[in-house]
Amino acid sequence: MKLNDEQLVTLESDVRFKCVLASAGSGKTNTIIHHIANDLSKGIKPAEIIAFTFTNKAAEDLLGRVIRHCKQHLLLINIEGLYIGTIHS
Repeated sequence: MKLNDEQLVTLESDVRFKCVLASAGSGKTNTIIHHIANDLSKGIKPAEIIAFTFTNKAAEDLLGRVIRHCKQHLLLINIEGLYIGTIHS
């Protein structure tokens, strides 16, 4: 899935720490997937990346989608240390 102009602006930002807040169906998950993949492609180690969601289901979905996206783009072989979980854990 492609990113829209607003999502691309956040992806191209040099800001290392990001918070994605938006309404339902706006593409938050897709934006986060691209951010993580972009960081990995820049050489940032999986253990240096952390992403929080509100539910276990959302965290599991996000992790699965990150893995699929990265495998499709040959960005990630080993995800050891990549943390995607809830704000409660």
